[in-house]
Amino acid sequence: MRLRRYLLTGLMALTLLALVAVPVMSYEFTSNVKSFQGIKAQSSSTAVTGSAVDLTGYGEAMIVLDCGTTASTGTLDVTVTSSAATAGTYAAVSGAVFTQVTPSNDDAIYVGRLRVDPAKPFIKIVGTAATAASVYSVTVHAGEGTKARPLQTPQWTTF
Repeated sequence: MRLRRYLLTGLMALTLLALVAVPVMSYEFTSNVKSFQGIKAQSSSTAVTGSAVDLTGYGEAMIVLDCGTTASTGTLDVTVTSSAATAGTYAAVSGAVFTQVTPSNDDAIYVGRLRVDPAKPFIKIVGTAATAASVYSVTVHAGEGTKARPLQTPQWTTF
């Protein structure tokens, strides 16, 4: 699975650990779309692992991290893990790491697009809050993601 970083106008973005040279494209994400709750809305000061999300049959997933307030000394790290089976062993997906949330960049929405690996179609979102509580939720929107067309408007930035 590969996670690309996109920045919506007025929104924050995911950190991409390994930059990949890709043409600026906008993807059709309207066919066969289904939404899943990655991590339910909550205030947490510990690690939280969401339920398994089955992306079998989908080409891409848009992962949305909606952050509320992070306490003055707190941090929040959110990663994506994957497995070949719903009850299998989950391992971190290379590059699928959101920018660390701190009090200086909280109250924002972070968005990333994940290419689904057919060999490991089950994902879990892991949120780790440290030192103090963070308010957040994660939603996964799965879609075919197979059609590409040139970018018509500059509302997305690809890194």
